[in-house]
Amino acid sequence: MSFEHGQTINHIGGNRFTFPLALLTAIAIEGTIILGFISMHNSRQVVVSPQVTHLTIVTQPPHVPPAPPKPAPPKPAPLPPKPVPLPPKPKPIPKPDSKPRPKPRPLPKQPAPMPPAPQQPAIPQPVVPPPISPAMQETALQAYASAVHDAVQSHLRVPRMIDLLHLSGITSLAVKIAPDGRILSVSVIHSSGETLIDQSAVASVKVMHFPPFGQAMPTHPVTVYLAVQLDSINS
Repeated sequence: MSFEHGQTINHIGGNRFTFPLALLTAIAIEGTIILGFISMHNSRQVVVSPQVTHLTIVTQPPHVPPAPPKPAPPKPAPLPPKPVPLPPKPKPIPKPDSKPRPKPRPLPKQPAPMPPAPQQPAIPQPVVPPPISPAMQETALQAYASAVHDAVQSHLRVPRMIDLLHLSGITSLAVKIAPDGRILSVSVIHSSGETLIDQSAVASVKVMHFPPFGQAMPTHPVTVYLAVQLDSINS
């Protein structure tokens, strides 16, 4: 008869009297079986069955599992090896640039320069004469009047009627002259006493053309007073 170790411990611990009784019962049964085999084997011999004179019950102490072994103390970690200085890394050799160079962008076409605008002809500015004093202007007027008187007298033509009538006389005229020398008007301011002489003096002046004014003269028309003398050839 066999019992599991764990069940034996629990049964013994629970009831002390049950185990001895079971043990005795087992021993008795086992002895009976043994005696039966012996009697069958020695049927002719007198079998003397042993007698049990003393029975000792041994109580098996409970099985105590051994204590687990203490863990061994951890081994000290080995010291790290001293770093060995590495040799300096060689400088990398620059690789030639294998990328294709970008093509230069074409410059934008510049518009063709516009032809220069035709230059306008310079408009001549009028020359402003320097300021003239009144004395200079008066002197220029007297010189111009004298030139007009001489021109009239030199180109004067005596009509034939005056010669036939043996007339003579001096007519005072007022002659208005433009700056370009044109005659604007001729009038008698003092008669000679002879209408024929006055008319001949006016007619002789109107057909003439005088020189333009000089720089010292005014830029507006002026009136020149002339004394025209007409004499017959026979007078």
